[in-house]
Amino acid sequence: MKAEANALATELPGSLLLLDDADGRETALHLGRVFTGTVGVLLRAKREGKLSALKPILERLIQQHSFRLSRSLYQAVLRQAGEAP
Repeated sequence: MKAEANALATELPGSLLLLDDADGRETALHLGRVFTGTVGVLLRAKREGKLSALKPILERLIQQHSFRLSRSLYQAVLRQAGEAP
């Protein structure tokens, strides 16, 4: 699917790719594509006031959907969202 996403981005200049896997991100970087991941979308939604809290959503993704997120990134994102001490 990452190949299809990158191919579609070629056809849609100015698009923002949503990529979470390392291989897809590496390909996007190599091709000069602009991308973000699920966490980036959620953080933006929090900053824009579309989410009241990010932490419960991250916890649900991790616990119920096997979403993988390093502890350091988890803490960094919560700091950026204003939800960490």
